[in-house]
Amino acid sequence: PTQTSATRGLTRLVFVGSMATSNKLHLLTGGIGLGMRQLSKYSKLYANKPTYVQPFTLAAVASPRAMYPDYHKVYKESQNYDEIHLHTLSGSCHFVVNLVEQYPDLKAKISSAVFDSPCHIQGIPAALKHLKGVPEGITRPLISTVFRGAITTSDTFVREALLPGVPTGVIYSDRDKVAPVTMIEQMLESWAEGDAPASVLRMKTNSEHLLTMRDQPEDYEKFVESVMAMAKKPAPKTVDEAEGVAIPLVA
Repeated sequence: PTQTSATRGLTRLVFVGSMATSNKLHLLTGGIGLGMRQLSKYSKLYANKPTYVQPFTLAAVASPRAMYPDYHKVYKESQNYDEIHLHTLSGSCHFVVNLVEQYPDLKAKISSAVFDSPCHIQGIPAALKHLKGVPEGITRPLISTVFRGAITTSDTFVREALLPGVPTGVIYSDRDKVAPVTMIEQMLESWAEGDAPASVLRMKTNSEHLLTMRDQPEDYEKFVESVMAMAKKPAPKTVDEAEGVAIPLVA
């Protein structure tokens, strides 16, 4: 069965998948311009597993405050699970950075992550010039004013690993004009110099932005599965016999 929440603000929140008992939530955050029809193709990777789909819009990049209700909904749903697998598409890394900063205990539940074509907001002008012929002289002033908050989240994401100690997969391409290969590889070098993820798997392709799953569906699915197979185990629990309740173990 599928549950769909009421529309609120700029985005819709949808919970899909089996209602069977599971201790892991699969959180899929969509790239700018991807609607539920496109995101449903990615959610099929987690068929019969609890999956939460969070669309993302350009307006949300300009005004992160508009998404506060969505951050809270994601957080509230996460309280039903011990683990979270994160699957982030393109620019929705901005949403994820803000989400984990607002709810650090949610971040602690993330046991594995896949970032598909993560992009820095400063890469948008060159991409729009290449794809649409929009002069960079128009888009760069907009980014520095209207989207200046996204510059901060972009810098944070690229400069240091968001999820140190968490097995992480990164999908990127030689042909991606939105998330250029040089930017991705510099990002991975920066991650390695700091508190890097426990393991970083790379899937380098020859597809255009966010088209790897379309071009190589079987390889894409196997890559996601390989990252999930390395998932960090949640903190063990013990039972307080006096109270009869589960409590976290403290080292």
